[in-house]
Amino acid sequence: MKMNWGKGIAIFYSCFVLVMLFMVVKSSQNNVHLVQDNYYEKDLNYEAFRKKRQNASDLKKPVVVKYNPSIKNIEFTFPDNMAEASGKIALFRPSNKHLDLSYDIHLDKNARMHIGIKDNTEKGLWYVQIDWKHLGKEYYSEESIIL
Repeated sequence: MKMNWGKGIAIFYSCFVLVMLFMVVKSSQNNVHLVQDNYYEKDLNYEAFRKKRQNASDLKKPVVVKYNPSIKNIEFTFPDNMAEASGKIALFRPSNKHLDLSYDIHLDKNARMHIGIKDNTEKGLWYVQIDWKHLGKEYYSEESIIL
């Protein structure tokens, strides 16, 4: 059987189509999570978010996040003058949004808060997102920790 240009081009295009179909099938089987469900509203309010981050970076003493693996506890230390701050702390798992955790901020008299980590909490990289308000001023801070 003699190979000519027409057969070579037909074989090439057939292989190309088969590879593309394989890629479409494999990519449709991949489960993709959105990082945020309401990303459009967050984008519209980005200036307010930027201001919150700037307020947090302007603090003389930032919020300190420490994980103690021996007692499975995350300690948040706010500046001393913010003992009456209110807001939310979110533990955000980048690989699976179904594992995300959220806590209300309840500080003790030393402007500290402790969150106990359960044994069934998945190990790995977590982002700690702290969104709080103190004396009418809003703040936002984010750190990463490894549990």
